[in-house]
Amino acid sequence: MDSLTILVLAVSFFLFLLVGVPISFAIGLSAFLSLVVMLPADIAAQILAQKILTALDSFGLLAIPLFILAADLMNIGSLADRLLVFCQALVGRFRGG
Repeated sequence: MDSLTILVLAVSFFLFLLVGVPISFAIGLSAFLSLVVMLPADIAAQILAQKILTALDSFGLLAIPLFILAADLMNIGSLADRLLVFCQALVGRFRGG
């Protein structure tokens, strides 16, 4: 990385933070702007899209919405209440239980 790219990265990041952009978007936008400085805009957009799709193609990220779905189904079917009553009966008499 040359000094111009580092300067664009740092200045754009702090500028986005001063404007009130959330940190995650500020990091992404400043990284994209530094890519545009290093490469042409169309190649930078292709690289960004490829990195996003590669990051989303993991089973770990797939587990998050499925855990939320399972919790919602347990809550609707009152299984969560029965599990809490069972756990209370099992360890409720112990200190910290």
